[in-house]
Amino acid sequence: MKRFRNYFWIGLSAFLLRILFLGKQSLWMDEGFSVWMASHKLPVLMKLISQDAHPFIFYLFLHYWMKWGRGTAYLRFPSVICGVISCLAIYALGKELLGEKQGVLTAVFWACAMESLYADTEIRMYAYATCFALLSTFWFWKAYKQGGKKNWFLYYLFASLSLYTHYYTGFIIMAQWVFLLARKRWREAVWVPLILTLIFSPWTPVFFLQFFHAIDEGMPRITWYASFAFLGMFLNARGYFMSGHLFVDASSIFSILVLIFGSVILFKKKREEAIFLMLLFWVPFVVPFCISHFTPRHIFIFRYVVLFAPYFFLLFVYGVFSFPGMTAYPIYGALLFMNLSIWILFLTGPAFQRQNWREAAHIIEKNMKKVNVVFVEQNMSIYPLWYYLSQYFPVRWIGEQQLSYFIEKRSKRFVPVYAVSAASLPGVKNYIRLGKKAGKREWLVLCEPYLVDHRLEVPKWFLSHQKVLHFYKLRSITKIGIIYLYLMSSKKPEQMPRDFGK
Repeated sequence: MKRFRNYFWIGLSAFLLRILFLGKQSLWMDEGFSVWMASHKLPVLMKLISQDAHPFIFYLFLHYWMKWGRGTAYLRFPSVICGVISCLAIYALGKELLGEKQGVLTAVFWACAMESLYADTEIRMYAYATCFALLSTFWFWKAYKQGGKKNWFLYYLFASLSLYTHYYTGFIIMAQWVFLLARKRWREAVWVPLILTLIFSPWTPVFFLQFFHAIDEGMPRITWYASFAFLGMFLNARGYFMSGHLFVDASSIFSILVLIFGSVILFKKKREEAIFLMLLFWVPFVVPFCISHFTPRHIFIFRYVVLFAPYFFLLFVYGVFSFPGMTAYPIYGALLFMNLSIWILFLTGPAFQRQNWREAAHIIEKNMKKVNVVFVEQNMSIYPLWYYLSQYFPVRWIGEQQLSYFIEKRSKRFVPVYAVSAASLPGVKNYIRLGKKAGKREWLVLCEPYLVDHRLEVPKWFLSHQKVLHFYKLRSITKIGIIYLYLMSSKKPEQMPRDFGK
């Protein structure tokens, strides 16, 4: 009865925190992309997935989930359920490895952590993949300790689901395999990669097609300092974006010290469990980082850390509650308060949006005519606009890549917004010069600080050759989420607007 009570209260608290104001936040770029992908018919969807960087389970599930609704909260609800299951899985895993108390404390921390709340309330595959990876880890430990066909079957089931949801979970499976090697369980060490390879083999051709055609365009190269800062951001990742480097550095140092302290104490008491948890955290952290740092492939991306962050929290919370005296509870309580306060501010603050594309679409429709054209510099901006615009506007991406698949027929429930590559700045100049009605048109440029055009050449050209009629700046919880809207006319301005680039 006590175990059931713990499961109930952990699950209920996790559910309430995630369901609160679920539809208030606007869709951001990647969420809009997810909905756009899943809205296609199945043959087209599978073709588009082969051009993406992720497997098919999430998109396939979302495709069928969308048949009964397309509201923002409705589309995010499955991620909420996966997040609740992840909290319960952390409790079960922590109880098996560290004891009842540590399982409860870590599960509560994960339920309130800003990074998990953020991932569990968006229309992306991270909540799904984290859930499957945690369940695979739990059943791996059960199978390792107890054996049994049921335990191994459930392990292979959830490990396969995690691989088919997000490729990065392969590093978690790698950590499990390294643990078998470290414990000299040679038979399992042979069978685990062999069986999972056979299960994954039907998708292998698509995986290599995606891998060799993946583009790391616009992604910054990973640095040693960035990896150091990531450790501190585990405690409250999104909240730190509103703080200075000094606060991030101090949090990183604190995180590393507590992580090392907890690992050492656990190693002295439970050596096998300590090795298991340390591998589950460090292998998915170090191996992708080294690949990204020393090769052209950018595999280590910040938003992927949520997939292996639970193992950090298990070691970190164990370290906190290994402190002598009564210092653990004030530190634990302060961290919970910090995460929950930032989350509530994020949900209720009018300026704190992921990316406020809902308001951007409203401004566009309010200020534009049907003969106008919307230019976007970040091609991902097309997807949330496609979701929110209630009437037709031509949207043109001024990037360098061809996006021929945008010509595909749209779902009748959505507005047919299309995109045509204008070959960057020369194409934009030529398009405007050849347009017979260019002198009568107004132009709207949407741009963000983390664009493909890092020097902002295209917006600067617009602002030096066009007159700004209106300017809008839609703030975000992070600097990279700020949206700038410029309503233009073809008349030359007298001077560059002062608010550009702020």
